[in-house]
Amino acid sequence: MLYFSLFVVTFGALSSLIDGQTQSPGVKVRLTQKAFNYFNSVLDDVLAQALPGASIPGVQQSFVGGTISLTNLVISDYKRPTSLTTELKSPNLITWSLQHMNIGIKG
Repeated sequence: MLYFSLFVVTFGALSSLIDGQTQSPGVKVRLTQKAFNYFNSVLDDVLAQALPGASIPGVQQSFVGGTISLTNLVISDYKRPTSLTTELKSPNLITWSLQHMNIGIKG
């Protein structure tokens, strides 16, 4: 069984009733470093399974001298990143960084 730090969830509608404040309902979530570490390990496995063989939509671009058309694109090779980090940036941003990831595309 998988254990990682507890998410602290507060429902805005309930807290507004208790405090007597009027506000829109919402959810507040607090994530710990253990949760981010778990997310990174799951994300690494999901990418390794989902990317090889995935189709990429075709692209067509016109320019002054002609047109470039890329069709039937498929991810043929995927090499896992050497470093995968997820960080919380204030106020409400999550950054996801991959280093040394290689993707091969055929089309």
